[in-house]
Amino acid sequence: MLPLFLPFFIASVVGKLIELAIIFSQHHFEHAKTIFGVAIIRESVFIGMIFWILFIFSPILYKRWFRAFIIFLLSAVLFFHVISTFYFVMTTEPISVLLLGFSFGEMTTIAGDYFVFKSFYLLAPVSVLIFWISLRVGRKWWRKWRWNLVWGLLPLCAFVPIPEKLSITEKDVAENKTLYFLETLKKELLPGQLTSVDEATLDYRASTDRNWGSKNYPFLHKKPTSASLAPFFELVDEPPNIVFIIVESLSSPYSGKQAENASFTPFLDSLAEHSLYFPNFLATAQRTFAVLPSALGSLPHGKRGFSALKNNYPIFYSLPEYLFENGYEGTFFYGGHAAFDDMNSFVTQTGFTKVIDREEFNYEGTSYQTSIDPVPFGVGDRALFQNSWEELDRRPKGPKLDVYLTLSMHYPFIFEEQEYYRDKAEKIIRTVEYSNKPMYSKMKKYTKELSSFLYTDDVLKEFFKNYENKEEFDNTIFIIMGDHMMTEIPQKDEVEKYRSPFMIYSPLLKRGKQVMAVNTQLDITPSLLALFESHYKWKVPNNVHWLGQDFDTLSSYRNERTVAFMMNNRTMKDFMHQGYFADGNSVHKMSDTGLFVVKEKIENPAVIELKNAYESLHRHVVFSNSLRPSFQVKKLIIESWEPIEDTIPENSEYFSLINTTIPSNFETAEVSMEMSIANFSPNDGSLLVFSVTKEEADTTIVRYWNKIMVKELLQETEEGNYSLSVNHRIMNNGLHIQPGDQFSVYFWNPDNGTMNYRLSKKNFRIYTHEN
Repeated sequence: MLPLFLPFFIASVVGKLIELAIIFSQHHFEHAKTIFGVAIIRESVFIGMIFWILFIFSPILYKRWFRAFIIFLLSAVLFFHVISTFYFVMTTEPISVLLLGFSFGEMTTIAGDYFVFKSFYLLAPVSVLIFWISLRVGRKWWRKWRWNLVWGLLPLCAFVPIPEKLSITEKDVAENKTLYFLETLKKELLPGQLTSVDEATLDYRASTDRNWGSKNYPFLHKKPTSASLAPFFELVDEPPNIVFIIVESLSSPYSGKQAENASFTPFLDSLAEHSLYFPNFLATAQRTFAVLPSALGSLPHGKRGFSALKNNYPIFYSLPEYLFENGYEGTFFYGGHAAFDDMNSFVTQTGFTKVIDREEFNYEGTSYQTSIDPVPFGVGDRALFQNSWEELDRRPKGPKLDVYLTLSMHYPFIFEEQEYYRDKAEKIIRTVEYSNKPMYSKMKKYTKELSSFLYTDDVLKEFFKNYENKEEFDNTIFIIMGDHMMTEIPQKDEVEKYRSPFMIYSPLLKRGKQVMAVNTQLDITPSLLALFESHYKWKVPNNVHWLGQDFDTLSSYRNERTVAFMMNNRTMKDFMHQGYFADGNSVHKMSDTGLFVVKEKIENPAVIELKNAYESLHRHVVFSNSLRPSFQVKKLIIESWEPIEDTIPENSEYFSLINTTIPSNFETAEVSMEMSIANFSPNDGSLLVFSVTKEEADTTIVRYWNKIMVKELLQETEEGNYSLSVNHRIMNNGLHIQPGDQFSVYFWNPDNGTMNYRLSKKNFRIYTHEN
């Protein structure tokens, strides 16, 4: 066993030192020495686990095939650590199981977009080479080592507490990247029991004062009667253009008067003087995938982000839909791949008919040119806005909704005139040198990232200068916001990950104001719809599903918001309820004077219960299509009511529930299914699978395939008995589902564990929608 373990031990230690050296060379951390100590402790835990695994299998390590397999496995682990290091340098987050959810095509796109060669990539094979060399040269002197007891006790290091002074990013630096990945894999395969829907609905509704509707639609409530934006605007008879400028990674610590020590957005700062400016504004996630659903629809995350639902969106109502119903036209401008994170699917679902992104999509075959594109990730911000002018100028008159999503303030931070903007950033950073030495050191480490703020700020200055010459400028409302905090720069606390300023600028404004109250991206849709309904009398549905509220426009600090955040790895670990912040199962008191966390943990189980209720409902309303009732005409095409009493044979891998032929064409289908289940184990990992296939010669063509964990659909009715209810929507956009295709729903147990459920009362209906 030792001839395998000790080479792995040496390679792991060397690999960890290389990992820390690379990360420390690329990032600034306040508690570097503490990180180093914790990193060694976490590495010891992992090495000790490897020792015990090899010890358990030592009786068969003499077999050549098994020994070769273990060597391959240990080499793969060492190489995974290296790849995780490179990933962390780019994202300041370890690799999680989220990556397994991407298709091969998506992974290829991500790799192509993100890859920019760095010299430290040459260190990739070092730890693996050390492992292999040690296996060959150390066979004799391994026998002299007698430290088995020490190796065996290493896993006890897991009980050493991690110092509270470390920020979440600093803890992630210290974490063993394989342990982190395995932990996320465990949570994915064995998620904790979610709060029951009925209980979650009661908790959610008790936390927010609203006029609630049917409990079958947990978020449904009467529309707000207030319109907090109305006193600030002098709207004219002709509806205004609405221009959203969503700035990639616009971050409160580096923009605006409330910036820490220095702002890198001088133009936006000057614009804020004449705007409704919200410095205490929060994004709902750490990545771009959440900004469009949150800002344009005040929508829940679902399980992996609302836009990830793609062909399974529940029925919802959005700001674009409202505007398009009242005569607007809309265009979505993006410099990268709009298909990334399924942004194009979402904006198309809200009613946008034009999506203009980089060459691979709508630029191809048009007058737009992207041959000058120097950036792997997409078109630079200057090219994005310049390309949009032709589209803006050739459109017919009438109100427009334009949404821009910028890109240059994103890794790999490549844009024109980089040296010029780097020099500008360095001048600003030098002003901090003597007033705040630690902040100066941090900013200097991120000169490249901060220079991108100055570049995009200049691009926006050019954009507004050009827009002022357009006839419609005087009747335009500009909404400038970030999608999230710049995650490439480590944050000081958990809340800072979501702080991104927001402003509304318009010639239609009667006056500007700095709003110090806390607001979020979820509040944008309710506030704008209330403004338009108050002036133009365009009707908003009486019952709405907004998670947000009308803007709180108080000029002094106040935090009355509740929001479930989604992290980079698509988990809802972070949660804010008014003056409290929950990080996993830890609750912190927030400051009474600003958006930051007081370090000491407190006991507040009510906040954790509310957090769990939010997560449960965010998922449930998606699985059950229960955001709002449908007003579309439905056509029942298949119905079955079976008073069955059926037991699934123990250890079955598959069990069919529905197997039928699709009788007619459809744009959207709705599959409603109800049944009762007994003998379900809380640790069961089985899946409910929906699929549409076509048999062609000897080939099965899969038109559609989707899965949901069974335990996420169950509601306990009595001890040992559960009800399963699901309303699954399938949008035939791009799927090419045709009459005669086979539609199936089945239980699948991929782990071949026990799945001996007892089923009863299986009912299902399949509807299509007529538009």
